[in-house]
Amino acid sequence: MKKRLLILIFPAVALVLELLPKGVMMQFAVPPGEPPIIEYHPYFSLFPFGYGNFAPFLTALVTLAVFVMLAVYCKNENYTLLNRSKGFLCVGVLFSVIPFVLFGIKTLTLVGALITLSLAAGLLVLLFTKKSAEPQNIPR
Repeated sequence: MKKRLLILIFPAVALVLELLPKGVMMQFAVPPGEPPIIEYHPYFSLFPFGYGNFAPFLTALVTLAVFVMLAVYCKNENYTLLNRSKGFLCVGVLFSVIPFVLFGIKTLTLVGALITLSLAAGLLVLLFTKKSAEPQNIPR
């Protein structure tokens, strides 16, 4: 049971980071000669979503779904949830990289980079855990 709880660490870290207000940087255009207006929002905020930056909110939803699936797996040892959470984590990592691809590396925040790293680390842990967690086919 304790070994299964270890796979919850990285999604939990990602969820906490997604709640921080410095997750998504938004830069607004201003007249020439003035400094740009920069605002920061958490990943769960719909404000960036409304301005076309849809990926952080979807990353937060996927991370929440992965956390719930892995928590249920830890309690019930349901291997279907373990396999599905691996796919969800792949999608979450892709969603977390989309803003940097679409809007450039200048929109990268430290919190955003840590979220991407924690989701990728969670995927790696899950890949290595999955091999040892599959049920054994014991002939009867």
